[in-house]
Amino acid sequence: MLRLVTAPTGDIITVAQFKSHARIDISDDDTLIQIYINAAIDHLDGRDGILGRALRPQTWEYVISCFPHEGILLPRPPTIDVDSVKYLDSSQALQTLSASAYRVIQGGGGGSIIRLNDGYVWPVLSGEPDSVRVQFQCGYQDSGSPAVTTVPEAIQHAIYLLVAHWYENREAVSAGNVKSMPFGVERLLSPYMEHAV
Repeated sequence: MLRLVTAPTGDIITVAQFKSHARIDISDDDTLIQIYINAAIDHLDGRDGILGRALRPQTWEYVISCFPHEGILLPRPPTIDVDSVKYLDSSQALQTLSASAYRVIQGGGGGSIIRLNDGYVWPVLSGEPDSVRVQFQCGYQDSGSPAVTTVPEAIQHAIYLLVAHWYENREAVSAGNVKSMPFGVERLLSPYMEHAV
């Protein structure tokens, strides 16, 4: 189970950037364009996004019943950092696993894995469905200070295409004009969907 701790922050594209891309000079539709941008990002990002990954920085709690022998595969790649690994011990007291007991193996395009370091064993748990609780940050972000959102250009371009499509086609279907989503959107997103967790 996933619980959102901190909602996504930061822009992927702005209204001004889209208007430049689409060569729109008027400000009459700025609110509408922002709605389309938000809808496109929501379609791709977070818990319900079709990519199964995090685009903008966000924090989640991943709740599972046990420590898997092979390690904990974190959902919503890419992982930025693991804040804590907590667990209910055999007496149902909430404990925090020492950060020295585990390491995070970055998964690149896929999810990162939390593995035990040599000499450590997973603690004995209470057996409850929510015995293990991992809080982690995820999304495309560089390690600079201040950190900058670094969503891949292919995903950004797909967002531009989606927003442009919705801006030009404001109804689901109109008489004599049945248009589906641009083929380029699927092609741009397919490498990121293959590795979704």
